[in-house]
Amino acid sequence: MPEKVFADTRVKGVDSMALKLIKIEPKNEEQYQQFLIDDKDSIWFSDHYEQIKEKYKGKYIAVINEEIFIGNTIEEAESKAKAKYPDREPFVDHIHYKQRILIFS
Repeated sequence: MPEKVFADTRVKGVDSMALKLIKIEPKNEEQYQQFLIDDKDSIWFSDHYEQIKEKYKGKYIAVINEEIFIGNTIEEAESKAKAKYPDREPFVDHIHYKQRILIFS
């Protein structure tokens, strides 16, 4: 099973632009299949970001099974998603009011 490294922006107390890298190594086929299911939510979010950002500026968005849960805080969005899908981990992101551009030198 391949491993996957991705950026987790759900670090409490840290701006969502700060990234924490997490290395995922599924220990068995069941974990790997669950990872693939969860990964579909982040892909769906990316594919629909333009529509989502216009409607939900300033909100936190949790996505499970291509369904959006909205909150004013990360905890609120995540708890709404987990209330409906308690066995799943939602993909969560914050929709900023304005696009940010970071320049590193």
